[in-house]
Amino acid sequence: MLPFHFRFQQSALLPIGYAWFGAMHTRMDLVVAGPAEELQREVLLQVHARVMWLDGLLNRFAAGSEVAKVNAMAASDAVAIGSELYDLLGYAQQAYEKTEGLFDITIQSGMETGHRPAGGEKPRPETGHTDAAPYASSNTLSNHALPLNPRAIVLTKNPYRVRFLHPGLQIDLGGLAKGYTVDQVRKILDDAQVRHYLISFGNSSIAAKGDRPGAPQADPSVKTRTESPDPGSYAEDAPARAGWHIALRNGSAGFRLIDECLTVSGNETQPGGHIIDPRTRTVAHNRLYAVKTATALEGEVQSTVGFLLNAER
Repeated sequence: MLPFHFRFQQSALLPIGYAWFGAMHTRMDLVVAGPAEELQREVLLQVHARVMWLDGLLNRFAAGSEVAKVNAMAASDAVAIGSELYDLLGYAQQAYEKTEGLFDITIQSGMETGHRPAGGEKPRPETGHTDAAPYASSNTLSNHALPLNPRAIVLTKNPYRVRFLHPGLQIDLGGLAKGYTVDQVRKILDDAQVRHYLISFGNSSIAAKGDRPGAPQADPSVKTRTESPDPGSYAEDAPARAGWHIALRNGSAGFRLIDECLTVSGNETQPGGHIIDPRTRTVAHNRLYAVKTATALEGEVQSTVGFLLNAER
C-alpha cells in the first residue's frame, strides 16, 4: 500500500501542502492551503490516521475488518458492530428504498465465477468503485442471487448488531465507504479551520472548499445570488467565486467546485465493467456520469443511480 507522503510549498499567495497515500485499494490525494507547514502536516497526519482506521473498518478485503467479519458470520448469527457501520448500513437500506432498488450494496452477492483473489491479484470490484478491476469472466449474475437485497439485512440497537436473513448475502460498501470517508476528512479539515482544500479519493469521490491558490479570480462584474432563509427570496448579490476547476479524466467535461462535492461513476475504463444493474443483473454500460452534491456520501448514491438510468440497453 502506498505510504503517507507530504510536500510543502511556500508560495507567494498562501502556504500549500500536498499529501497522498493508499487506502481502500485506491489512492487519496489532498491539497490544503493557508496554515503554516507544521500545522498542515499535523492535520494531514490526522486525516491519514482516520482514513486508515476507516479502511480497517469498511474494507471488505481487509482481514479482520468489521465488514469482513459481518460477511463471514452474519448469516449464521447476529454480529456485534460499531455505531458507524450500523449507521452506514441503515443509510444504505434507505437508499435502496428511495432509489427503488437501483442502489444496492448486496448486488455483488452470487456473481458467477467470482472469487476472493489471492497473492498479488487485484481485489474483486466494489460497488461504485471506479478504480477496481473486473473479477468475473461472465457479465451475468447467477439466478440464485435474485432474492438477495438489503431488505435481508436486519439491524438492531442496544447493542448494535447485524444479521443476514439469506445465507448467500454479502455486503460491499464500496463507493459508499469512499464517500463516507471523504466526508470524514472534510470534517477534520473544517474543524482545523482549513479554509481552502481539495480532496480526491480514487479520482471519483472529490470534495473542495474555498478557492484554488493562484486561480484566476472570476469577473467581479458577474454576480451570484444566494438563497435567503425566506422562501422565494434571495440575499444580496455577491461576486462570483473562483473555486476549484476539476476535469474528468477522459476530458469529456469540467466542473467548478465551490464548497461542494463531485462524484463520478462509470464502467468505461474497464473491459468487463463492475457496476451491476439490479434490474437486469448484468453489467451496465455507459460513459462516465458525474454529479455535484453537498456531501460525498449522497454523491455516491446519486452518481450510481444516474449512471444506471442513463446506461445503454
